[in-house]
Amino acid sequence: MWDNIYLKVGALFLFLFLGLTHACCATDVSSKLDEMSSETLPSAYFNIDLKTYRNNFDTLGGDGALARSGNDILLGTREGQFYLIGQDLSVRHAPIPVINFGLDGFQKSKHFHLIEKGPRLHALLIQDETIYATYDKYDTQVDSIRYVLAAFGKGAKSWKELFSSPPLDTQYYTMGGGGRMAALDHYLYFSVGDYSMDHRNKLPSDFAAQNPKLPFGKINRMDLSTLRVEPYVMGSRNPLGLTVANGKLIMTDNGPRGGDGIYFLKEGDNYGWPYSNFGTHYDDYGAYNPKLNPCKEERAVVCKEFAQPIFVFTPSVAPTQIIKLSGFAAEWNDDFLMGSLKARTIYRVHVLDGHVVYVEPIFVGQRIRDLVQVNDRVWILDDSGLLQTLSLSPATKLRTDHSPLPACVLCHTVDPDPASATPYAPNLFGVMGRQAGRSTFSSYSIGMKEAAPAIGKWDRASLSAFLHNPAAVIPGTSMPRLPESTSDNMINAILDELQTLH
Repeated sequence: MWDNIYLKVGALFLFLFLGLTHACCATDVSSKLDEMSSETLPSAYFNIDLKTYRNNFDTLGGDGALARSGNDILLGTREGQFYLIGQDLSVRHAPIPVINFGLDGFQKSKHFHLIEKGPRLHALLIQDETIYATYDKYDTQVDSIRYVLAAFGKGAKSWKELFSSPPLDTQYYTMGGGGRMAALDHYLYFSVGDYSMDHRNKLPSDFAAQNPKLPFGKINRMDLSTLRVEPYVMGSRNPLGLTVANGKLIMTDNGPRGGDGIYFLKEGDNYGWPYSNFGTHYDDYGAYNPKLNPCKEERAVVCKEFAQPIFVFTPSVAPTQIIKLSGFAAEWNDDFLMGSLKARTIYRVHVLDGHVVYVEPIFVGQRIRDLVQVNDRVWILDDSGLLQTLSLSPATKLRTDHSPLPACVLCHTVDPDPASATPYAPNLFGVMGRQAGRSTFSSYSIGMKEAAPAIGKWDRASLSAFLHNPAAVIPGTSMPRLPESTSDNMINAILDELQTLH
């Protein structure tokens, strides 16, 4: 058992050892990330650049986890290998032992043919110069899966298991491990899914999320000075997101059909699974769960009203990691960013006074497994093993560099790359002197296509008329009219700025 000194002493050594500074942080430099694609995504306040990078790692793809390591990214693959990714997109093998998931014996299990998903890495967290990992591990002695929380710290040559759950007593290897971690004060919080133990199987794990003696279906709390583990909240199904904001814990949980939620956690809360949920049954669309009465079930521990989420996604989106943003963009500061599997979408969650005011979806097209912010970039690990990054589009700098154009870049981009455009509007770079209706933008309105030959090349006079009254110049255009408060001087300032963009 580690003591508190073991966990917290030796910061300088570990900073060098794990690459938390830029000094000699890993073994060989193997490659750089290979960019596969780049696109500009619109959001309510500005455009975002989404870049997708090829899988450069020794992995079969799928699952895995990310953690911030100073200004770098620590990536763990589903097979338990580790890489450091630099801000320059360099990829290095990290000097961290491969995690043993017990895969050698796994395929020999008598239950192997019932597998839904095998042992894998769930999540990573770097705290007090120690790396923590959660994962599933096959235990040969009991022919079953355990959920494990392990640490790798100063002077260690191998991973140290700090917590190991009872073995799953169901005769199948199922999905739903949760595995997210967050640190607050001297506690480490970690989520454990219910592993589909929400039925009456006549097993000790029946309705495990409501059994305080089992870690499943809960956010558990570990005292890092004693390694004592206890439930913090109960009644969750598959919590794939956990973070700390303003001294409070926030969780995302995958419910049944239509029951995915965001929760602000309070110690001792019970969220009701599997007795209560906003979702419906997968097989019959019935309300969940009229056949169970928590006051009469043998294993029930509560008969009171359950705590509720602050937001529910209907239809389900399969929420994953949630992070609080700081320094990405002024308009997004203190907002939350949440990934999703089913919806393949990033969600920006704006919270005011403890309530979700709105949720903005931004489609990225991949099943998002993990998120982490490093400086002004958000890194995304998707379920195929690809890496993506989100950053402000260069056009967003128009808010400061080109002050007359902030309203324009809500729809348009301004990029020297002639192939650049958003899904909503053409690139404004070089528009002055360009043939109307001619660019890489593929969704010009019918009105624009019909009027373009008569307009010819855009000049100051034609653009001025168009900005004053778009529909009068091009009937049927999708270009909205500028606000009535827009003065002639403001339009002239826009035209002056467009003339500089060549």
